Amino acid sequence: MRHPSEKFIKSLLVAGKNDDEIKQAVVDYGLPPLTDAHTDYLVRLRVDLIPSIPQGYTGFQDADRVFLKAEGIDGLVHPDNVSAGVLSILQMPFTRRDALLGLLGRIDADDLAEHLGNKLGVSLSAAHVHALKHYYYDVDMLSPDQWFDVFSAIPNEIESQLYHSCLVGGPIVAAYKLGLERHVTVKEAVQEVVSALYTTLHEIKDWPASPAKIKLLADTMGSLAKAHSVLNTSDQELAAVASELRTFKLARNNTKPKPFALLAGVKK
Repeated sequence: MRHPSEKFIKSLLVAGKNDDEIKQAVVDYGLPPLTDAHTDYLVRLRVDLIPSIPQGYTGFQDADRVFLKAEGIDGLVHPDNVSAGVLSILQMPFTRRDALLGLLGRIDADDLAEHLGNKLGVSLSAAHVHALKHYYYDVDMLSPDQWFDVFSAIPNEIESQLYHSCLVGGPIVAAYKLGLERHVTVKEAVQEVVSALYTTLHEIKDWPASPAKIKLLADTMGSLAKAHSVLNTSDQELAAVASELRTFKLARNNTKPKPFALLAGVKK
């Protein structure tokens, strides 16, 4: 199984770090842990990468820079303002959490950058979010069932469930979890969730049978049923539940409506 921080791991391999040092560095950066299931993965990375390193590598020769850029890790070895600025996000547990939730839920990069910047009290742009995804949280690298394995390695079960709900529910769920304001109607919000759920179903339909597949199928189908129940009601009935689903508009409040939590697939 691959790891979403593969570019970061490659930079450590180029720097000559052994497996134990790499595992510790991943932990130190607050990234998803490397487990025993990644042993073969690290071996494959090392076998594929090390022979490609230019002879006499120092990191500064022309051939070295060509190699680093080809591997997509030049910004880690030679940090610019953006790649260096990303470290401020990784330094704080609450911004690491929000960054991963937003990336899993495919939140707009500008919106996520503004949210993270406000939390840190610094100016961040979409470029920082793109760099964060590229080097540390490449959420597109793993399939949903592989993300299940990543979530299972996270000690905090509640946090793991949050990541799962954003992965399955898409931008509207992630925005709700992050407290972002989204000016959409209840019906538009539910339709957005439905679209994300159908995408998930399409991705997992050809997986081999496994407990992860069965669980994700059950959660996704249950969420779809609830969403379609809302979408198929009359306008009057939809208006009647709008107060409970008001957080689909994602105005800031302290309520946690049960219908939305169920729709997001979170077990309470």
